[in-house]
Amino acid sequence: MKKERCLLVVFIALFCFVFFSVVSAEINIGTPAWQKVKDLGKQNSYVFLLFSDAKAGEDTKILATIEEVKQELTKKKTDIVKVVFNDPKEKNLLTFFRITETPTVLVVAPNGAITGYFVKNIDKQTLAESLVSLNETKIIKNLQEGRVVFLCFYEDKTANFTTIKTSLESVADNFKGVVNVIYVSSNDKEKKLREKFKISSETATAFIIVPPGRTVAKLEGDAITKTNLMQSLMSSCGSGCGSGCK
Repeated sequence: MKKERCLLVVFIALFCFVFFSVVSAEINIGTPAWQKVKDLGKQNSYVFLLFSDAKAGEDTKILATIEEVKQELTKKKTDIVKVVFNDPKEKNLLTFFRITETPTVLVVAPNGAITGYFVKNIDKQTLAESLVSLNETKIIKNLQEGRVVFLCFYEDKTANFTTIKTSLESVADNFKGVVNVIYVSSNDKEKKLREKFKISSETATAFIIVPPGRTVAKLEGDAITKTNLMQSLMSSCGSGCGSGCK
């Protein structure tokens, strides 16, 4: 089967370098700003983490842009956490994300996924598009932590879904901690995500996505079997598909 490029938002590749040293690990940074981000995440808030030089006029403009996005996107809870570039208390945070210039903005989803990483050139549309859906944050979170994602789209009336689910979870169990299954029902409010993966039929469709965000297989309907999933997964190991694929 011809390998196809993953249709996730393109910014996954922009910051995957940040995570190469923390595969299969949670981000653990003990600084005041990161603690604020974590606390806000528990309140189901997306966070614009702004690294700035307090004296720079350009940084002031970026802050104004973020404020505009906050005011316009009323359907998602958002907050701003500001970090002064030379603050010694935030050294570990700056080092972890390799922040070398300002302004830099990270967009952090409630589950801790980094859904946007922008340096200097930051506009309203790009910031708004980084506030992705719940299921997409799950996908990104898994990929950033070095795990393979089995992404399954299905309808409530999908034939043989119980069998398909059993196959997906059987393979995931064989690679526990390395492969996770994410289900997207037709009842979920995931129109954009379905469009990104060009889902239009009622047939169950499963994608195998490897870090940093490349689709290596697409299986539909009765083709979603344990054998086909295993073959597709193992053939992708040469491309790098998680800490358990060696």
